[in-house]
Amino acid sequence: MPLASLRNSTLSDLERDIKLAFDELDWHQLTVFARLSPEQRLQAMFDLCDFARDLIIASERQRNPTITDEELAARIRFRTRLSHAA
Repeated sequence: MPLASLRNSTLSDLERDIKLAFDELDWHQLTVFARLSPEQRLQAMFDLCDFARDLIIASERQRNPTITDEELAARIRFRTRLSHAA
């Protein structure tokens, strides 16, 4: 989308466009998951959890390259605990 179009868009237009894009993605993802066996769906969930944990680790190491393993483990526990509190 050209920058001029973005400037002329309202927030509701942008929200609508984002929602439409994600709705299509969600429906596609649902059809993909529907073809998986329960074991494959569970494995996909575990893989996503591992990916999320790896993102947290990379983020913490980037912010603090000298972080110890103990400090890193504490930060991971803190950040994942906060995600469940909301």
